[in-house]
Amino acid sequence: MKLRLLAILLLCVTVTYAANPVKDKVDRLFTQASSGEIRYRSVVQPSKDSLIAMGDSAARYLALKLNSTDARERHTLVDIYRGIGKVATPYLLKALKTENKDQLRTTSWALGDIKDSTAVDALAKVAKHPDYTVRSQAIESIGKCGGGLKSARIVTPYLHDPVFLPRKSAVAALGRLQQPQSIPDLIKALSDEHFAVRLTASLWLARYDTLAYDAIAEEILAAPDERTRALALRLAGELKIARATEVIKSFMRDPDPDLRGWSIWSLIRVTADTTRHYQRVVLVPMLMNWQTSEQDPFVRSMLQQSLDYLDTLTTD
Repeated sequence: MKLRLLAILLLCVTVTYAANPVKDKVDRLFTQASSGEIRYRSVVQPSKDSLIAMGDSAARYLALKLNSTDARERHTLVDIYRGIGKVATPYLLKALKTENKDQLRTTSWALGDIKDSTAVDALAKVAKHPDYTVRSQAIESIGKCGGGLKSARIVTPYLHDPVFLPRKSAVAALGRLQQPQSIPDLIKALSDEHFAVRLTASLWLARYDTLAYDAIAEEILAAPDERTRALALRLAGELKIARATEVIKSFMRDPDPDLRGWSIWSLIRVTADTTRHYQRVVLVPMLMNWQTSEQDPFVRSMLQQSLDYLDTLTTD
């Protein structure tokens, strides 16, 4: 009797295995695609390409691997799902219904790279997770998925998250969503207590380009502290905001060396469209004379950078 049961069990296993040739193929290709072994090096990309070409079939079975803790496997899964595209969204949304933090992070990551706005509502639920790394990934992915003002309103409250990483992700999300209504929030983020949030806000404000000109120019004077003012000065120069020229000049003799340095750096850039004669006769002598009296090393470095920049313009 026991032998008969064992035979039936083995038969069931064999039938099940034979009935899933697609899963077997997906497993084999994924092993090759995600392996760091030398023997698989030449087939890594071809294996990824084959899985991407399988589309829906690969998406279904790869979802079983989203709880992986291996970094290479996680990157490979995201690469493949990005290639498969929106046809994979239903399987990824289903995979979000878990308490496994690794699965939540990788799945959110994949949805963000697919950029399917239909995933925003599900990601918004994940963004409330108590683990800050899960929150951060979900918030960042909402920004990648789009959704306009609706998505911006979802991520904006996370600018006040107690942990810096979700705040940084919220800033990046608002930057990607490119909603003019978010500019004041990004301006405020320039004064965040964590440097990563401040620098991320500066980066994405620059991408708003002309939409952010007025707000940046105003922030130079309205900044709550000198650290934020220095960032605003740098942004004004990076974007060549001509309307901020007089305000920038007002900080060129400021006692704070950071403000002096960035005001010099920015002034040269906002006046870059002036004639070569003005650059040669006015700006270059001014900077060279200043170098002889300036003692602060940071300001001196900004003076030299500005001279190099003007030299590049003259050469061009």
